[in-house]
Amino acid sequence: MKPTKQPLTAACTETIKPPHKLTPEQQDALDFFTTNLPRIKTHEIAEKHSHEEIQVFKQSKIKLSSIPSGSFWHWNQTKQKQIVDIEQHNVTVQFRKLIPRKKCIQDPTPLPELRLWHFTFTDPQDDIPIHVLWYQRGYNEHEPQALELENYSFLAAFMTPSDAQQFWPSTDQNNQ
Repeated sequence: MKPTKQPLTAACTETIKPPHKLTPEQQDALDFFTTNLPRIKTHEIAEKHSHEEIQVFKQSKIKLSSIPSGSFWHWNQTKQKQIVDIEQHNVTVQFRKLIPRKKCIQDPTPLPELRLWHFTFTDPQDDIPIHVLWYQRGYNEHEPQALELENYSFLAAFMTPSDAQQFWPSTDQNNQ
């Protein structure tokens, strides 16, 4: 199948990529979207504005800056947008992968391990763009938080100085 030029929306004309030209990661995202497309089209997925697995929005455009992010990071598009025809559902979907990127490169705070896919398609029945955000890897309230020994340095006051020094060598017990 040769790539062709076809409009996704009235303002956007780009090359449509055959599915076999996608990376395995892009193909997994497209498979997820295709599997959930019937539920998305019938609005069985509730609209949400938090870090849920899937969010659906009916509007003309979603800006990266409008997607919730952290105080020290924002969303960054990793590669170019992909456009694929999904013939069994009679839609052309445009999608891209987004990951966190630091606002200030010198900030020592580690980035969260998030991965977000942004899909856009136009339902032929109402001609309104539908945006789908899928948090492939997102915040999970049930995941245990990593324990940092430094966060427990206050316990040094309740230990012998030699034991506290083993756990927190740079801690001056007199300053506790």
